[in-house]
Amino acid sequence: MPQVAQPPQVRPYNGALRLTFQYEGSNVKLVSKQKVEMILPPTQALTGNENQTGFWFMLSNAQGTPVYRRALHNPIAYDREIFSNNPEHPSVQRVPVAQPKGTFILLVPDVQEAKTIQLFSHPLNPAGRGLAASEFARFDITSEPDKGEKK
Repeated sequence: MPQVAQPPQVRPYNGALRLTFQYEGSNVKLVSKQKVEMILPPTQALTGNENQTGFWFMLSNAQGTPVYRRALHNPIAYDREIFSNNPEHPSVQRVPVAQPKGTFILLVPDVQEAKTIQLFSHPLNPAGRGLAASEFARFDITSEPDKGEKK
């Protein structure tokens, strides 16, 4: 009997939000939110992330139940690569940034039931690499930007 092609899995979202954040030290603010037409990858595992290191964000519903999770490269620059100017001893070092400051953008699915975004990271310093991540900021994505607060 011939195999019948199955329709692609329908994702529970059909758009995305471009969330722009600004940070200074460990203070993070959500400064803008924009709807964009884009399909993002499906969620990663919503549970079993305890004691993991790295950076990820999670969208949760009004009851606090996770509905989407995505791990990414940490967008907060708390150290920099410095290259030696000595051609006899070329080297690269990672040097801590005294006062990290910058802007980053996260693209998140526009999931109707999502009410908050939580940011998780290992401690934001060079010595923190490899340590377990924890939530360091949470924002209401249903309100106007700049209303979020650091946890």
